[in-house]
Order: sequence, then C-alpha cells, then structure tokens
Amino acid sequence: YPDTLYNVTGTYGVQGYTTDKEGNRVAIPQYCWKVLLRTKSGRTGKRIDQITDASQLAAIGYWAENSSTTSVADIEEKTGYKFFTMLDEAIAADVKAQNNPSDWGIN
Repeated sequence: YPDTLYNVTGTYGVQGYTTDKEGNRVAIPQYCWKVLLRTKSGRTGKRIDQITDASQLAAIGYWAENSSTTSVADIEEKTGYKFFTMLDEAIAADVKAQNNPSDWGIN
C-alpha cells in the first residue's frame, strides 16, 4: 500500500489586521509556508516513525511572502482543481473571477 504524504500549511508574521464578519480583529499573515514529508520510494509500508535511515525520507519546504492576491479562477486554471463546487453554476464564474482585496480588509 502507498505511504503517507505529510502536508502541513501555515502562516507566519503579521502584516496588518482586518475584521471578520463578527467584527473580530484578525491578523493578515506576512508569509505563507508549506512543509512536506514522505518516503522516497512511496511504498515502504512503514510509518515515518519506523524509519531510521534519513536517506529513505524526502522533505521540502516552501516559503512565500503574502504580498499579492489572485482570483480563485486563476488558481483553478493553474492547478486544474475545482473549488467551491457547491456554488450555483449561474454565479460561480463571476464569484471565482473576483480579486478585490478591499473586500477582505486588505489594502
């Protein structure tokens, strides 16, 4: 059976603040990151904590400044994924084309 891919995503730092729909103050992250860990072969049949040879594991991290926004449609085009499939088809394209940082309290 295939081994597990560990995928952890998060944020770091604060570049400003906005408010959520309940009026709570929410931090806007300065950076976004992702770390990945898997076995190199992908089919060892072992848990990560059972592996005692570092050469059998592959790890990598991604770090990006949270400095630009894009539309959901753009990310769908780049990745081939489809997000928010529960949206009414009559409005989905218009909603996914939005890229209005001010709607989110981002200048």
